Amino acid sequence: MQTEDGTLACYISDERPSGGATNNQIIGHYESTNGGSSWSSTITQDVAFPSDNLARPGMQTIVRLPDGSYMMSYEMCRDATDPDHACQVYVKTSADGLDWGTASDPGELVETADGRQLLHTPYLAWTPAGGPNGTLLLSGQRVVTGITGSYTVQPESGRVIFANTTMGTGDWEELTAPLTIDPTGGYNTGEPSCPGYSSPILPSENGESLLYLAGTWISGAGNQCEVRIGSASLGQVDAVPSFASTTKQGFAEYGGTWTTGSGVLAQTASVAGAKALIGSTGWADGVFETDVRLDSAGQAGVLVRVTDPDVGADAHSGYYIGIESSSDELVLGRQNHNWTGIAAEPVTGGVSAGVWYRLRVAVEGCDFDISVQPVDQSSAATTVSETVPSCVTTGMFGFRAHYTSGSWRDVDLTPNGFDEYGGTWTGGGGVVSVTTSTAGSKSLWGHPSWTDYRVEADVRLDAAGQAGLLTRVTNPSTGADAHTGYYAGIDSASDTLVFGFQDNGWTGIASTSVTGGVSTGVWYHLSIAVDGCDFVISAQPADLSSAASTISQTVAGCASAGAPGLRSHYTTASWRDIAVSSVG
Repeated sequence: MQTEDGTLACYISDERPSGGATNNQIIGHYESTNGGSSWSSTITQDVAFPSDNLARPGMQTIVRLPDGSYMMSYEMCRDATDPDHACQVYVKTSADGLDWGTASDPGELVETADGRQLLHTPYLAWTPAGGPNGTLLLSGQRVVTGITGSYTVQPESGRVIFANTTMGTGDWEELTAPLTIDPTGGYNTGEPSCPGYSSPILPSENGESLLYLAGTWISGAGNQCEVRIGSASLGQVDAVPSFASTTKQGFAEYGGTWTTGSGVLAQTASVAGAKALIGSTGWADGVFETDVRLDSAGQAGVLVRVTDPDVGADAHSGYYIGIESSSDELVLGRQNHNWTGIAAEPVTGGVSAGVWYRLRVAVEGCDFDISVQPVDQSSAATTVSETVPSCVTTGMFGFRAHYTSGSWRDVDLTPNGFDEYGGTWTGGGGVVSVTTSTAGSKSLWGHPSWTDYRVEADVRLDAAGQAGLLTRVTNPSTGADAHTGYYAGIDSASDTLVFGFQDNGWTGIASTSVTGGVSTGVWYHLSIAVDGCDFVISAQPADLSSAASTISQTVAGCASAGAPGLRSHYTTASWRDIAVSSVG
């Protein structure tokens, strides 16, 4: 690696110091200051434990962080210990990539808040996505809990990668991996060792996407693997994986038989509690909605705030919300490797197999607001509102079927909270409002590396002016056009739907008259879908009293990524039913 001052450093794992009561193995480097023509004659020890001849640090990978410092990941194995009960993963930092401090300082153990660790063959990468410090991504062969010498391999092994947005300090989170490795490699008799061994993560330069390469076992071929490649976004970058392709990527499956294609996710096996998870164990508040259909009698629905997943009926920690045909009910319950019912409500018109129902779950803190209604609106919506004492606060989202086949489509997911820039923002009862009339008040959520997606909401002008939605926003600050990104909104002064680009200034792109005009106090459904540089925008009264007004525009040289948001300009306004979904 070339460091900031131009020095070349060649990092190696070195067994040569082993023997007697000295180092078993060390991590060190040689240096060259003349472009590799010559190298230092002695090795600099970076990680070494001279008084412990069983410690075996190795398999280091190194990345440069945004503050100019460097981070190393490595595995700390121990000879004379079963490999499946050793080989913890650590990270260690250096200001310049050459001085790693005291060699006997191991650095920081990589661990989640609930004590999960990676085991074996780590691979470290950094992407600018995910916040001001970007995101560190770390793969490993297995996920375990416990201590060296007494580990328990966890079921999410091969299904997740670890992530950290605070430069490696504090807790790490689990993100759904772009592809699943099952089985993962082990070192006991009869286990193949190659699956998931040193799985590289290659983020794109701008952080929009990543490639994930993993060895996967060839069944019946002994200890042989083939390399599979998953291309996906960074768990939190695209909230919802696409259902368009038959190639599943971005799901962690636990039981059942799952397929995607033609915009539908389906589970076809009649097994207990089959589930497919998406996102991050760090997700907290959000709105999750989807169409769900029972393809046979039984129950199916969604999961929120899931951790500790395994195969089995209630084999995780989290919450299930679903519809059940045998009781014609909408149910909410807590699962912690068992079932505790929280609420059940008869569904108006009952629950029938073969019918699509729109299921919506909004969770904020310990408050759950749930609704379900046939997609054709043939019956009124059924609702449940519950405050759950001492609730689980974070976890993945997902889909679940119990002893039935089921299907899901049109998934909308809005994770995380809002970042506000100007104005006074309030929320409650499913409505977000800006209550001050200032220039370009905006509220953002999601991540600055989201690329292709649809953002939509009902918007209401509470006073004359303009308000709407933002997409692909980066570099936000307070001010009328103080960001880079795109705005589409309704304007009561001109009765138009407007679309433009903002880059600390305004460039109008297109506008069209809103059928029936734009009135204060009226809810309008506004949508922006962006795929590459193709934008499709629509506005229509939420009560469908007038036809939709649309703008379809290809924007040459468009900004390729950014977060969604809400914006008003010199008016007060409100938004409801805010959602983000895949355009795939």
